[in-house]
Amino acid sequence: MPLTPAHRHLKHARAHYFDREFPDADRLASASIDLDPSLVSAWALRGRARRDAGNPDAAWNDFTRALALDPACFTTRSSRACLAFDQGVTEDALADFDRALADRTAGPDDYNRLRIWLCRARLGNEHAASRELRTWLRASPCASTWTWAIAETLWREKRPSALLEAATNDAERCEAGFWAGERLLLDHDRPAAKRAFRLAAVSPLWRFTEKRSAEAELKRLGA
Repeated sequence: MPLTPAHRHLKHARAHYFDREFPDADRLASASIDLDPSLVSAWALRGRARRDAGNPDAAWNDFTRALALDPACFTTRSSRACLAFDQGVTEDALADFDRALADRTAGPDDYNRLRIWLCRARLGNEHAASRELRTWLRASPCASTWTWAIAETLWREKRPSALLEAATNDAERCEAGFWAGERLLLDHDRPAAKRAFRLAAVSPLWRFTEKRSAEAELKRLGA
C-alpha cells in the first residue's frame, strides 16, 4: 500500500530526527501535519524534534495536541511527563506519569514507576512512594536486577557510589549517573549530585531520558 503524502513527509522527518537534524525533522513533520492534522505520530515527532532543539514550550504544545488526538498513547504521555519533570513542573510530571502507567496495556513500566517515585519524593511523600514501589517490585515478573539496584539506591539500601560502580555499559552508566544524582540531591549533597549527573550528561545515548534529565538538573544547579 503506497504511503500518503503526509506519511511520506513523516517518514523523511523520522530519518532526519534520528540523524539529529532537528530543523529538517521539524519542517517535514510540520508538512505532514499540514496535510493531515489528525496524524498523531507527526505531532509527537515534531514535539520530540522541538524538545531536542531546545524549544520546550513548543514541544509541550505538540505533545498536548498529540494527546488530544490519542489520550492513551503511552510514549507521548511519557514524553510530556519527562518534559514537565525537566522543566521543574513536578506536579504536572507526576500526573502524566500516573496517567501513562494507567494506560499501559503491555510491556515493561518499571522506569515510569521509578519516575513516579521520584516525583512523589520531591513532593514530600518519599516514605509512601517507597512502600508502593517496593510492593510492586516484589510482585512484578518484569522487574529486572538493574531495576532493583536503582530502587535500592533510592531507598538508601545501597550507596549511590555502589550503583555507579555496578554499571557495566553505556546504558547502565547513563541511568546510574541520573538516579544516583537524584538520590544525592534528595539528600542535599549537591557537589556529589553534580558529579553523578555529569556522568549521565556526557553519555553518547542522546535519546535516553536520563541524559536529558541530568542535563536539566545540572542547568538548575548552575553547573
